[in-house]
Amino acid sequence: MKKKFTGIIICLLMFCMSVFAGCSLVQTNPDKFYNSTVVEIKDKDGNVVSTVSSRELINGYSSMGYYYEYQGMSRAEAVAETITLLENRKIIVYEAEKDATLKNLDEREKTYIWEQVVVALEENISYYLGEQESTNTMGEESPDSATFTAYSKRADYAVEKVKVIKDGREVEEDHFVILKKDVQPGILDGYSPSKYHDYTKAEEKELLYNILLENNKAGKRFEALEKYYDYLVSVERGLNLSTDKKSVFEREIETLCQQSYENYLMTKYSEKLLGKNEISAITAQDILDLYCQKVRTDYTKYVIEGDSSYDSTVSSSYRGTYYYDGSKATNDYFTVANILFNKSTTEAGKYDLIIRQDEDGDGVYELDTKEAKTKSEIEAFIQNNIVHPLTTAQMSSDQNLASEVIKESVFKYNQDPGMLKAEGNYVIGVDKDGKAVSNFVESFNEAGLNLYNQNVFGNVEITDSEYGIHVLVYTGKCENLFSGIDEQFTLIDTGYTEGQVSAFEILANTRVNTMLDKTYFDVLYEELYKDKSSEIEQADLDVRKATYSITHYNSNIPSTLK
Repeated sequence: MKKKFTGIIICLLMFCMSVFAGCSLVQTNPDKFYNSTVVEIKDKDGNVVSTVSSRELINGYSSMGYYYEYQGMSRAEAVAETITLLENRKIIVYEAEKDATLKNLDEREKTYIWEQVVVALEENISYYLGEQESTNTMGEESPDSATFTAYSKRADYAVEKVKVIKDGREVEEDHFVILKKDVQPGILDGYSPSKYHDYTKAEEKELLYNILLENNKAGKRFEALEKYYDYLVSVERGLNLSTDKKSVFEREIETLCQQSYENYLMTKYSEKLLGKNEISAITAQDILDLYCQKVRTDYTKYVIEGDSSYDSTVSSSYRGTYYYDGSKATNDYFTVANILFNKSTTEAGKYDLIIRQDEDGDGVYELDTKEAKTKSEIEAFIQNNIVHPLTTAQMSSDQNLASEVIKESVFKYNQDPGMLKAEGNYVIGVDKDGKAVSNFVESFNEAGLNLYNQNVFGNVEITDSEYGIHVLVYTGKCENLFSGIDEQFTLIDTGYTEGQVSAFEILANTRVNTMLDKTYFDVLYEELYKDKSSEIEQADLDVRKATYSITHYNSNIPSTLK
């Protein structure tokens, strides 16, 4: 299941499961286990409500501290930042536990936490197996399947009467308002376990231990389990704890259960906090302002400063570019979708026809038909199943309908793995002499240039290459949405006028990817929403934190972190 996290909370969750990145910090002093208090947190009455131990600091530094150093911080600065994140985590967990609606867990929630411990144990074993040895194949696609991830809109817009001041008096005008759509799933939305588990019960923790042993009882997985065990023993050296395998892993499972519980509680806390805020401050003008800011940034970079990366940036990821330089000094660019029918590896002179179906409507297109066909049979299939539906869509003048036909064709028939996994369509450049600039084969470029010269969305060119038969579908030039763009580029929300298309509506109805119903409005709204969510979380944390007294015991910071 996909989990929903936001800016502040995700940083605090990164300390939880994998504790191996910095294990050398502990092993350099194997005779002493760092269990002293580094941070003490007291409530307004002077009661100690939480602490951060040296061991927690070591594990936290293993998760985040190295990242801070990589970003240019000194060791002391990275340790201080890690301590702050640990403090914040402790306070949010404590605050969440004061809310009975968050703390009191039902059987489904307890099962989810139990399953998270299973995942954590597997991830820790995989660390010792190494990335290339990982045996987790969940979600892996077969060569003949393809996954399409549909986009769920976070917001929509409507037209409402808004009071404004004009010529010194208050009048009502039609303006766009942003409507938040409750489409983001909660952490347990759609979660329905086939069997319930209670992570708090001893017999369930015993089951976790037995699963760990059973899944890693032979070969390299057994060796990984032994390394895992050796590490756990090393960090507990000096505590006079039992070192038999079962006792060691029981303590580890207990730790992971607590971490998983805290992570779940923090996520629920974040969901409840943000659910109380409609984020209504995001307006149509906010959307326009952010778009203009991005345009001005690109204009400054590529025109005023003359950054030479323009061509390579557009070629590799044109949707990451908000300003397209139309001067003669740069290439023009356009995009195509590629639907490939491979040459058959089983029958000479024939081509593979693959048809996938999304039977469950979940976006996974599984193989339904695979046959070797002659070239004429493939061409007839293309005419009936791709060209004809696209022509019909073009005649309707509905570009969104044509986009849906392209998307369906790519995922149902296509054998080009690059296209199946691409975030957008392929980009081809055209230089000042009208020649193609790309790494594609010559016949591909020639077909693309024909489409470019026609400049009609949804037009098709069919060509051959050493790979097979290509169906290229034209999906448009890479060009600016608005004219008159310069360093002072601005757009004003003029409201809604019947029969006129406003700048806001252009952003709200222009897809950033032909195959997704995701517009520039969606991209910009999500960025603003994310920023606003982080602001809300940070403001809440600041208010909560101000009610506590926090004492640092710097002398207890492990010497390996100094």
